[in-house]
Amino acid sequence: MENPGKEFREKNLPELLEVARGIKEPEYLCAGLISIAKIYAHFGNKKELLSTLREIMGIISFMALGKEKAIALADTGILYAKSENMTVAGELIAESVALGKKLQKDTKNKLYIMSAIHSSCVNEIKNTDANDGLTDFLLYHALKTANLITCPFYGILAMLKTAEIYLMLKQQNNAVLFLERAEKTIYEEKTKCLSAHTVAMMLPLLVQTEQNRKANYLLKCELEKLRTESIHPVTRTSGLFDLAEGCAEAGMKDEALLTLHEKIDTSDNTSKNCINFSPFGKMTEIYFKLGMREESLAVLNKLLPSIESSKPESLAGNMLTVAWATEQYLKLGEKAAAEKLLDLVEFLPEKAKWSKDKIRLYIDVGNLFVKFKHLYKATEYWKKALARTGKIDDDEQKSACACELSELYISIVDGYEGGKNAQIKNEE
Repeated sequence: MENPGKEFREKNLPELLEVARGIKEPEYLCAGLISIAKIYAHFGNKKELLSTLREIMGIISFMALGKEKAIALADTGILYAKSENMTVAGELIAESVALGKKLQKDTKNKLYIMSAIHSSCVNEIKNTDANDGLTDFLLYHALKTANLITCPFYGILAMLKTAEIYLMLKQQNNAVLFLERAEKTIYEEKTKCLSAHTVAMMLPLLVQTEQNRKANYLLKCELEKLRTESIHPVTRTSGLFDLAEGCAEAGMKDEALLTLHEKIDTSDNTSKNCINFSPFGKMTEIYFKLGMREESLAVLNKLLPSIESSKPESLAGNMLTVAWATEQYLKLGEKAAAEKLLDLVEFLPEKAKWSKDKIRLYIDVGNLFVKFKHLYKATEYWKKALARTGKIDDDEQKSACACELSELYISIVDGYEGGKNAQIKNEE
């Protein structure tokens, strides 16, 4: 086989498109087709992208007013921007924002829409070439929607994401401005658990903007609050882990280790069948980010017995945990241990009782095979998931599975072709 990536792409995309078009409800059909359009955008097929976008626009016109329509408009607008049609893109995002504003009495959905638009713009900026026209377009709309997020917590997240983008674009003064706005909002809030989480996110950004003294001061304040104020033990532990991880990402090694030496509860009281992931998982990641490989591996090895002794149904229910542990072993260069975990989960889809669970497990295990570069296996699991997805009667489930299959499709083709992300071709 001369080009397995090309063969996989050309043979299987029509089948995925057929499954997506088999969805009947407009809102779910639209989501499925948007996931297909993202494939065309990713691989630079402008002709098929524009054709699919026109099809999506026809479906959107039949959708009821609400968050689903607003999100569809925004996603479609961003895809038009990636095809270099900024005029239509701007109109669609503006229509999405206007629809969000109409939901004045539905605060939750309005917040969801604005946060989703902002996150989509920010995530796309990270995947574009800095300072090009698409970046400018996306940044404009990210800033516009950030100002419309009224919930303090999500507003802070938007400010921090925006500061991160400005740092990526080498605009430090603007990054500092958004960090100052975020800090002010944090301390206007009285929710104890959120300030530790958001300050932890700020620490690496403060260090990158040469505000080390402020980073140390905010860390000291948060640690003091966690030590002295009346806070639930689970919340306190979560806050300490967040701060330690923030320090690690900021390169504040001594501070991260001191934070880990606080009285952290490493017990797991959630379920007898639940793999004890949270404390060991967090500590493994923190040590890894600090460059302390042996310490990270030692903590990870404590998690391994609970995975190996778990029953198949417990493993299936904790697939995300097992996938995380497998990837962590790969990061640490422990391929034999990672392969051992992969062997444990390879046959889990066949043991699942319900078809929807089988599909999700096929996709999850398929993603793991991609990480190991076992692309033929990943392809096999993708096909099995697709075959079962086509038989689903529930439109919402079928749409969700089609979207996940689209993401795995991109990962498999990128694996075959060396991770190339083609630019949009100027062809009609």
